[in-house]
Amino acid sequence: MSDAKLIFVNTGEWERLRDGILSSIGAEHERSEKIDEARTLLRFGDVTMMQGWDEDTGRFTSEHPMVDKKQTENPLVEQVTWFRDQFDSPGVLWIDDHQYYLDSESEIYKEQLMTALRNFVRVNEEPNGVIETLKTIIISGENVDLGEELRHEAQRIELPLPNISVLKQIIEIVADEHDLNSDQVDTSDEFAQTAIGLSSQQAMAAFRKAIVMTGGLTGDEAMKLIIKQKSSIVAESGCLEFLELNVDMESVGGLENLKEWMAISKNAYSIEARKANVPMPKGLLMVGVPGCGKSLTAKAVASTWNFPLIRLDISAAFGGVVGESESNVRDALRIAEAASPCVLFIDEIEKGLAGAGGSGDLDSGVTQRVFGTILTWLNDVEKPVFVVATSNNLSNLPPELKRKGRFDEIFFLDLPDSRSRMEILNIHLKKWAPELCGAGSLDKIVKITGDFTGAELESIVKDAKKLAFAKGEPVAESHLLEKAKSCTPMAKSMMADIEEMRKEASVIGQAASRYSSKNEPAHSNGSSTKRRFN
Repeated sequence: MSDAKLIFVNTGEWERLRDGILSSIGAEHERSEKIDEARTLLRFGDVTMMQGWDEDTGRFTSEHPMVDKKQTENPLVEQVTWFRDQFDSPGVLWIDDHQYYLDSESEIYKEQLMTALRNFVRVNEEPNGVIETLKTIIISGENVDLGEELRHEAQRIELPLPNISVLKQIIEIVADEHDLNSDQVDTSDEFAQTAIGLSSQQAMAAFRKAIVMTGGLTGDEAMKLIIKQKSSIVAESGCLEFLELNVDMESVGGLENLKEWMAISKNAYSIEARKANVPMPKGLLMVGVPGCGKSLTAKAVASTWNFPLIRLDISAAFGGVVGESESNVRDALRIAEAASPCVLFIDEIEKGLAGAGGSGDLDSGVTQRVFGTILTWLNDVEKPVFVVATSNNLSNLPPELKRKGRFDEIFFLDLPDSRSRMEILNIHLKKWAPELCGAGSLDKIVKITGDFTGAELESIVKDAKKLAFAKGEPVAESHLLEKAKSCTPMAKSMMADIEEMRKEASVIGQAASRYSSKNEPAHSNGSSTKRRFN
C-alpha cells in the first residue's frame, strides 16, 4: 500500500474491504522498519460523514482523536483537501460508496472532486518525507467509474469473489452464530462449492437461510437450497443465469467430429494434464443454421463434463450510465471465474455484439468497449472457464472474434445428414413413441426430410404424437409422414445464406458432422453450388 496514492476498488462488500485495508495497514507496519506508527484509517460516507477506526472498540467513530470536529460535516472535496494539507500522520482515507457523489452532485462539483483527487496524487508524487508519502485515498463502490481525468492517476482493483477457503471460513462463522454442532455443519470443499460465485455477504445470507429452512449446513437439501438461492441472486444481475442440466451427449444426434473433439478437450482438464503442462482449453464457437443443435450441445457439454452451466446475455449487460456496460460484463466474467470450473454459454453472440465492428458512433463506442472487454478476458483468463459461443451467421461476427486462437476451434453445424436424422428421430421417438424406435419404417421419413433441422425433426415427432392422440391411435409411420409433408423447412427459404456460411466456415473452421448431407436434400432450391464440407 505504501506506493499507492489513489486506489479504486470495485466492490459492494464494504466489510470485506474494511478488513482487507486493516490487514494491509498492519502488514505494512510490521514489515517496514522506517515506519514508527501505523496508518490511521479514516472513512467518509454520505451518512456517517468523517469517522476514524478505533482499535479498542473495533468500529468507526466520529469521536476519533484524529478526526477534526470542524471538518466532519464538510463536503467531500474539502475533506480530500484537508487530508492532503492538514492531516499530519500516516493515513488512509476510505471514501465509501463513491458513485453516490458522482451521481448526485452537479457537473461543477464533479469537476472539483476530480481536480482535488488529481492534485492529491500529484502532491504525493513529490514527497517531503515519510509521512507525506504514507497517505492513500481508497475509493470504493459498485460500478466505480474513474472518469477520464483519473484513469492514468489511479490504480484500479477488482476485489475477487470468495474462493473455497474463504467460503469455508464463512460457513464456520455462520455456524458459530447459530450454535450449530459438528454434526450440523459440512465444511467440505463440495459443500462450500455450492456458494461459489457469491459475494461474502450473499454467501452468508444463503447459509443463514439454509439453516432456517433445513436446521443446519449439511446434506443434499441444504446444498440444493443454497444453489437455488445462488441462482436467484446471480439472475438479479440481469445478464447471468445458472441453467439446469437436463440433457447429455446422448440427447445430441450426429455431430461426430464435435463430440470427438469435446472428449479430447475434457482430458485437458485432468490432474494429469495439469502436471504435464497441457494447455487448458479456452472454448469453441459453433456456427450454423438455427435449430441444428448449438444450444443443446452447449448444455450437453456442461452435463457430460459435470460443470455448472452459466449463460451470459451480453445484450442485458448494457446500461445507461457511462462505464456501466463494461462494468457489468467484467462483473459477470468475474462470477464465471469464481464458479470455475464451469461452462460459460454465450448464445447468439452476434446479437450482443451487433455493431462492434463499426465506428461506434451509434452508441458512443459502448459496444466496442464491451467487445474489447470480452476479447481481453478471452486472451487473459487463466481459470478453467470453457466458453461455448454460438452464432447463426458468421458474416455478422467481428473479424477479431473469428481469428485463429481466439477460440480453440470453430465448428459449423450443417443440416443433419441421413444418419444424423435417423439418430435424431430415434432420440425423440424414445421419449414420445418408443414403440417406433429403430423401426425400418423411419427410412421414408429420413428420405423426405433432407432439408430439415434437428428442431424441425423434433417438432414432427411431437406433432405426430398429438395427431395420433386426437385420433385415438398409437403413433405410426403415417402420422410422421403426414406431419413431415405438411412442414415447410426453414432451409428452403434461406439456402443461399446457408451456402455462404458453408463457404466461410470451410476456411476458418471444420464441420461438426463427419458425414455430408450435400446430395440428400429432397426440397432442392435448384442451386448448383457445391458444398465445401465433405
